[in-house]
Amino acid sequence: MAGALGSAGRLAADVLQVRSTMRIGITGLARSGKTALITSLAANLLAMSAGRPALPAVVDRLGGRRLSVSVAPAGASDIPRFEVQPHTQALAADPPRWPARTTAVSLLALDCDVPRSGLLALLGSQRRRIEVLDYPGEWLLDLPLIGLDFTTWSEATLRRLEALK
Repeated sequence: MAGALGSAGRLAADVLQVRSTMRIGITGLARSGKTALITSLAANLLAMSAGRPALPAVVDRLGGRRLSVSVAPAGASDIPRFEVQPHTQALAADPPRWPARTTAVSLLALDCDVPRSGLLALLGSQRRRIEVLDYPGEWLLDLPLIGLDFTTWSEATLRRLEALK
């Protein structure tokens, strides 16, 4: 009985939840595209929020509901902020260029207001904060890899695989 009440309480909390946070860590070797990936994610979510065509699978999943996305204000965390604007400007430049690489941990926090559907729409939107941590992955790997960039590592890996044939 107590288990059923606990489950019902958790379900009610999930349904009534107004705000939650999802944290995603992005890591990889130097020059593997972590900054470009995070920039692209932010740019697409912000474009979709502004009514521009982006992320068709997400639009389909929303089923006609309009997602509202904004970059969380500075100071939302003690971790240095991932600055979307300069990275987006680099990708949108003429000619386009890769965003400057990040050399330290940084955090992008996006606030997403997700409209509910059906009868739950009466409760209003849910606010989801998506926190994306840009973490230089070479810090996580074996020490011999610290001096390698993604291209050098990829070429060496391909040479080793070709030697196995």
